[in-house]
Amino acid sequence: MPGVLVDGQDVMAMYEATVEAVRRGRAGQGPTLLEARTYRFGEHSEGMNRILREPYRTDEEVEHWRQRDPIVLHSHWLMEQGIASQEQIEEVRSEVAETMEEALQFARESPYPEADDLFTDLYTDPLPV
Repeated sequence: MPGVLVDGQDVMAMYEATVEAVRRGRAGQGPTLLEARTYRFGEHSEGMNRILREPYRTDEEVEHWRQRDPIVLHSHWLMEQGIASQEQIEEVRSEVAETMEEALQFARESPYPEADDLFTDLYTDPLPV
């Protein structure tokens, strides 16, 4: 099985590697392992700094990777290719932010699920006995 290392911060590199992996699979050539090297900007788990009692990465490290934010990089690529303008990109960002805020508001205003629904849609429904 081939393995492909991909810059996970590069949207187009990920797209191209995925298209090739899908092409191989559909052609009956088996699976492809895609290893996407990427960076998590937030903590790996909530409260990690409190557990470790010190930051596990420097502000400089995070800032370095923020310069390679996939959304920022892809936005620049779209503008360089003449596919989208800065105004169009800002419009999409605004629409996404509004959609996210609406979803958060819906979630906050929704009742908590019943205890009987704890495993609904988690594994299989109904749970095997």
